[in-house]
Amino acid sequence: MLAYIKPKIILLDDDQSLLDVIHYYFTEKFKNHVEVVSFIKSKDLLSYLEKYCYLPDSPLEIISTFYENNKNTENIVKTLKDLSVLSATIVLDHELRGEEITGIELSNEIREYFPSSYISMLTGNVPSDQAIKLHNNHNIDLFIDKKSSDAIHNLYIYLSKHIEDQKNSFMLDSTDIFNNTNILDSVEYVEQKRLLLEKNNHLSFITLNENGDIAILKNHEYIQLWRYIPSNKRFIAYE
Repeated sequence: MLAYIKPKIILLDDDQSLLDVIHYYFTEKFKNHVEVVSFIKSKDLLSYLEKYCYLPDSPLEIISTFYENNKNTENIVKTLKDLSVLSATIVLDHELRGEEITGIELSNEIREYFPSSYISMLTGNVPSDQAIKLHNNHNIDLFIDKKSSDAIHNLYIYLSKHIEDQKNSFMLDSTDIFNNTNILDSVEYVEQKRLLLEKNNHLSFITLNENGDIAILKNHEYIQLWRYIPSNKRFIAYE
């Protein structure tokens, strides 16, 4: 994989205890491969989406544009930051106690301003015919019965599949971009890159050249450049 962004799952529920349980369960299950963010107020969720999950572009389009242009520092920074603000996977509670908006109404607002978001809803009282209509109209992608004892696990299973499907958006083969892919396809390089990315808890990364150098975005702001040394089979930070 030449580039990737860590998927985001954004949770909204007015029940802090349930929110904590879902957040903990997802964090344990997804480990460090997904960024899980929780909110108890809709206004805070919308502010977060506006700042960090607003771009509707396709990942493949962003990555392809990068490789078609000069790979200077400006384009590296822009590409990594664009990848890091792509649309998120959102989990909403239908009943938002203490708010003047329901989960369905909020989903309409999200769909208007962040149309590429994947929206799941936890609910126990939406009639099946209304749920089907909302799904068919692309308002809400997934309904989970909140009353089910397996609700959180079922949600995890569905979202895992969705996130796995998302990876196809990044599937640009190294041979499509570089003439020589011996380093990029080597077992040693793939393993060293995996270890480096895990260690640095990246939000997004992109491969810079056929030598295997990569750029990593951390914490939405901090960018690291790493050079791969084939003779030592390891990465060193750019000076």
